[in-house]
Amino acid sequence: RRRCGPHHDHLTTCLSQVARHMEANVSLNASGSNSTERGSTAADLGVINILTYVFLCAVTFGIGASVNIGDLKVVWRKRKVSFFIGLVSQYLVMPAAARLVSTVILRMPSRDAFAVILIGCCPGGATSNAFAYFAKADMGLSVSMTAVSNALAFGTLPLLLFIWTRGMDGGSDS
Repeated sequence: RRRCGPHHDHLTTCLSQVARHMEANVSLNASGSNSTERGSTAADLGVINILTYVFLCAVTFGIGASVNIGDLKVVWRKRKVSFFIGLVSQYLVMPAAARLVSTVILRMPSRDAFAVILIGCCPGGATSNAFAYFAKADMGLSVSMTAVSNALAFGTLPLLLFIWTRGMDGGSDS
């Protein structure tokens, strides 16, 4: 039984080609030439941004297409403990780690610490699905976690921010 679906080889090939192209562009920038020497303009950067969004949408769609309804049903029926561990990690461990690192370990200013805690409270997204896909992990579990955590985010994000930012100085420190 193939875990990643029939489009796995094609999607992996496309993603590998894009990664090689991006590495080539990064090495050009790291070689010391700046964007104005190569003739890049703001319009070029706009095109790059649009292509990045299109690429991310294609990757997300491809990963979603690799999961069938049967995989999702298995998560709901037989993988409830794994799903619960994922929820606890998402809603307890991530925000707590963000608060610990930003305020205790790094002693960041309040605004910066708030930004880190905000990121720690946000639900998982396409990146976690991409990591799960390339690790050949349980895509049904990953997609289920993403769907549920994003659906719950309307209520959990304000609640988590309220909980994990309590006691922080609201002043404008720099």
